[in-house]
Amino acid sequence: MAKRIPNSTVSIVSYPLAPNSSTLVAIPHLMKLYHTLLQAAEHADETVIFAGDSANGNIILCLTIAALLEDPDAKCLAALLVTSPSTDLRRHNPDIQVIEEHDPILRIPFINSIASNWRRTSDPYDPRISPLYADVTPIARRGVRVHRVVGQYDVLGPAAVLMREKCN
Repeated sequence: MAKRIPNSTVSIVSYPLAPNSSTLVAIPHLMKLYHTLLQAAEHADETVIFAGDSANGNIILCLTIAALLEDPDAKCLAALLVTSPSTDLRRHNPDIQVIEEHDPILRIPFINSIASNWRRTSDPYDPRISPLYADVTPIARRGVRVHRVVGQYDVLGPAAVLMREKCN
């Protein structure tokens, strides 16, 4: 896909992962990177689009929302492409149990463990880690497009669909 987009640069960001790192450690570093990338893009007169799946989808949603909640006039992305984003770290949606038997990869104990290790002592309702509970008005006001892909048999899907509805 990157090769088909003319005059583009693709960067892959490696960030501290759970269980070795949590949101308390990783998010401040990622927020600094977010602002640095947008500043560099502005100086180069470039458009920025972030893409991520699963946990990465969570992070790019959270960073974008948090940055614009902090400063509604801050530099921002043109768009987000999120594939099966993790949007609710509570994992209480009852549809997860129904879908689990069809999901070819993820299981409830695994996604619960990852969410728990990532958030540690943070409140799972905190919009900085569960974008489903965030105010998305700033991204709508700034015209940030949120493109979403969610699989029918994905345990992260029920919350991702709720996030899609919220963004709509």
